[in-house]
Amino acid sequence: MANKAESKISDVFEEMKEAERISPESLSPPSSPFPFTTAVRDSSPELMAIREMVLNATIDCFKRHGAKAMDAPVFALKEVVRCVHGDDNQLIYDLEDECGKILCLRTDLTVPYARCLATSNINNMKRYHVAKVYRREASAMIRGRYREFYQCDFDITGSSDPMIPDVECIQVLVEILDRLSIGQYVIRVNHRKLTDGILTLCGVKREQFEHVYDCIDKLNQTFWEDVRSQLIDRKGLDPTVVARIGSFIHLKGNADLLEKLAQHELIANSNEIMDGLRDLTLLLKYCEFYQLADRVIVDLSLVQGLSDYTGVVFEAHLIDDEIAVAGGGRYDGPVEQPHSKRTPSVGMSISVERIFALVEKKLKQSLSAVNIKTADVYVTCDCNQHDGDDAKLKGLVWDSNIPAEMSFFNGDLNSSDSSDSSNSSENEKATEFSQIPILLMVSTRSSSNEMVIRLRSSHSHQEHLVIDKLIDAIQRSL
Repeated sequence: MANKAESKISDVFEEMKEAERISPESLSPPSSPFPFTTAVRDSSPELMAIREMVLNATIDCFKRHGAKAMDAPVFALKEVVRCVHGDDNQLIYDLEDECGKILCLRTDLTVPYARCLATSNINNMKRYHVAKVYRREASAMIRGRYREFYQCDFDITGSSDPMIPDVECIQVLVEILDRLSIGQYVIRVNHRKLTDGILTLCGVKREQFEHVYDCIDKLNQTFWEDVRSQLIDRKGLDPTVVARIGSFIHLKGNADLLEKLAQHELIANSNEIMDGLRDLTLLLKYCEFYQLADRVIVDLSLVQGLSDYTGVVFEAHLIDDEIAVAGGGRYDGPVEQPHSKRTPSVGMSISVERIFALVEKKLKQSLSAVNIKTADVYVTCDCNQHDGDDAKLKGLVWDSNIPAEMSFFNGDLNSSDSSDSSNSSENEKATEFSQIPILLMVSTRSSSNEMVIRLRSSHSHQEHLVIDKLIDAIQRSL
């Protein structure tokens, strides 16, 4: 019988699979003449419309804060990736070039950024990078994740007064989540020095820190009893040490909690812990200035699993869905390692794939149609004789910077008994399918060979127009 922890994790995974429309059959390659790997998927126009909406809102916020776009190759030398993530990273897709050099696909966007800074001698930068990354996870699909997925990174590099870039990252994150309206959330914050100091105080050796962090990082998926068992049975920690860890790791609060910790006799004697408390106290003060205090909570159980972070860490956690949709912190290490000088950096990564799934689920529950419209006008020739008038019409619309789509059928040029009403019906179906609001039909009078323009929109009845009045009529109807 599954215990409570397994049941909770199972519920989370089932919800993610429902949100992302993952079926058990999709976990195996389909029987098709075109074999397809698992843990990846195609994106329909509806899914792409959701992606564009989320990405555009995110990028707009990045630009509003003065960030510049950057890009980098999708592959890198594996030795550079090892320099940051270590030799035991099992998520890497290995490659080999024609010269025998060992390459790999990027697993995140931080390593390319660190390499770019090191090779271009840039000391100050505020950048964003939106691109796909690749991780070789055997169970990725079951866990609601993919092997190929988008990441949205925002980073600030360069010298500054303490906590000013850190709080701007939190401000950017709050603006994005508010604009996307995906549910109530909280920004959990912690400090690596605070956690390191507490583990030292509890009696944990530094070489054991990463193993302890890996276990504590699972607290948002399981219960403390399971984490406690892993720390004792698998990591070999003394039960007394684990009990001390448990007394601290459950603490959550605001500035009052930080003040209480600073007054603890043992903590007051730890320079490392006091450095972390001072940074967090200053961060919360800035959050009040930016009117972010009600969104931020200090949570000592937040320990990002990567060894990159050196200072403040933060994570956006959706309250109802109980999942994290963004995270980041100060990571001076990765940018410092490829070259000798120290380059202070702080940044975040937004889990847009989870946001895509949540927005898709929300639209599905509300029975709202996804807007896949890319044009405002659908231009068609509804006649049997054609002399190029519709081509002139399409050119006029495009030259006026109005997004337009054209029909690829100009009527039956060789038949005199083709039905205009049939063509009209098909054109109306085309505009309805594409969600295009205006249908523009051009035909000719058989008696005078005069061009007749008819406009039909969702806001007005059909009207006949002359070409000189066409653009004004279209703009009124939009």
